[in-house]
Amino acid sequence: MSEPDSPPRKKEKARPEKKKPTAKGGDEPDGGGVDLSHMTLIGPKRYIGPMEFKGKHYLNIREYYEDSTGMKPTKKGVALNQGEWRKLKESFYDVDEKILIAEAEDYNPLEISDKKQIRVTKFKGKFLLIDIREFYNKDGEKKPGKKGIALKPDQYNKIKDMQEEIDGWF
Repeated sequence: MSEPDSPPRKKEKARPEKKKPTAKGGDEPDGGGVDLSHMTLIGPKRYIGPMEFKGKHYLNIREYYEDSTGMKPTKKGVALNQGEWRKLKESFYDVDEKILIAEAEDYNPLEISDKKQIRVTKFKGKFLLIDIREFYNKDGEKKPGKKGIALKPDQYNKIKDMQEEIDGWF
């Protein structure tokens, strides 16, 4: 008894590679890594720099990792528009005050926009962090989103020291 013929296989079409839109500040050179030449190092693998996306200018604060093709961005980061940057700058004094009295939870975060807040906390009771994070509303309550970055005080101070340079990026 012979086996029935199997139906002919469909030929797979070659799928074109989808190109993700890149932003100035995230352009990939031929090697596949990100060009960080216009970014400023503020901590281990953490950079700050200008970014342009869809014709709008942003301040990009982001952590990167290195693989065989070069540096690549992680999800740890935040992009601030000019108004959010201005509000962050205006909040430096208040953030500095919060640093002096930081506890495990910051019950009075500083709003830099409808969706972004700054919280100053002591992680595990000893590591001081300045968290700039995007929030979303769920059931009338603001919840932290994935987009954001927790800065150590020295990283935060480097950003403060760069105010004039950052203003020039907008």
